[in-house]
Amino acid sequence: MEALNATLENTSELKHNLGAILLPGFWLRARSRVLGQRGPLDALFDRLTQAVNRLIRQVITDHLMTLHLPGPEVLRLGMDLRGTFAQPLEQIQNPRLTEILVRIDLTPNSLRGSGAEDWSDFTDRMHFITDFFRTYQERQNLFDLPFTSEQVALLKAGIEPRGPL
Repeated sequence: MEALNATLENTSELKHNLGAILLPGFWLRARSRVLGQRGPLDALFDRLTQAVNRLIRQVITDHLMTLHLPGPEVLRLGMDLRGTFAQPLEQIQNPRLTEILVRIDLTPNSLRGSGAEDWSDFTDRMHFITDFFRTYQERQNLFDLPFTSEQVALLKAGIEPRGPL
């Protein structure tokens, strides 16, 4: 989740730089009056900053957020899952679970739209996780130990093992 915090933080610098572009040198006096105090343009800058931050989180989710499964499979959390739901979870019969899924799974009984657009958004994240568990919960390789005993011994000794980790 730390990676998603790569957003615009210094909005006053953004405001100053955009003001310099939109109101060049000869507008300096007007610019300092308009931008030097909290006014109607500040709401516009706030909305712009929020929009840019949302786009940054979406790009990070789409291109950097990955889940490495045992073997060669790597899931990009911003992409829809592929495959099908495990047979016992294809049709949900439990009314309480169905009630929860209605709130979480925005595309019921489908992997369409399962990719998280913004991993920092709880609903988006839960939609992906729900569909992930419905799809992958019977895959036995997910229960394999992540490291061999030799790799564990090397890691404990502060040595990075060769080969896939």
